[in-house]
Amino acid sequence: NAGRSVTVSELPVPVISFFPGGDSVLTCARPSLTLIASGGASYNWSNGLGQKDTVQVVQAGTYSVTVTSVAGCSRQASVTISQDTVRPIAGITNLTGDSILTCTRTLIHLRATGGSSYLWNTGAATDSLLVTSGGTYTVTVTGANGCTKTANIAITQDTVAPQAAIANLTGSNILTCTRTAISLRASGGTSYLWNTGVNSDSIGVTAPG
Repeated sequence: NAGRSVTVSELPVPVISFFPGGDSVLTCARPSLTLIASGGASYNWSNGLGQKDTVQVVQAGTYSVTVTSVAGCSRQASVTISQDTVRPIAGITNLTGDSILTCTRTLIHLRATGGSSYLWNTGAATDSLLVTSGGTYTVTVTGANGCTKTANIAITQDTVAPQAAIANLTGSNILTCTRTAISLRASGGTSYLWNTGVNSDSIGVTAPG
């Protein structure tokens, strides 16, 4: 019997790789992925993506490619693309506990929460912010997936000086042998401190000055 030669064509070994980063997750920072098929001479993707070896996807789902060798043998490969576009829960904590700046409370400490990076409308790029003037403070919070959300807080300011006044209850500002004390009363505030060291609203004066 005459010998016969038999040609055996191996099936292609399809491979799907990702760009960028070899990651199969769509995020806010990575809104699209490039899928690269290899291992054959021609390619045919599902989902209407065409017949090129490289395609771009912008939605989660399962993508399949049929890889055909030069000999016409085919094999299929598939990959599942997931999606993480959940926005962070942005928050601002007032560590000072009060949102009003006063003459005695000249600084308020704010801290942003909920993300991996922060950017305030003041330009600060840290989670903490020291506030010294009234206004609305907004922070953009970015999560690990690149998604963002904003939070804001209003800080008010009350630095109006009191209307300080002194009333002479005696009716005269002259001490004499018969008027040995003059009664004075301060008004306009919630606490008082005289230059004599007295810290009440009223004072009895027995010496000129």
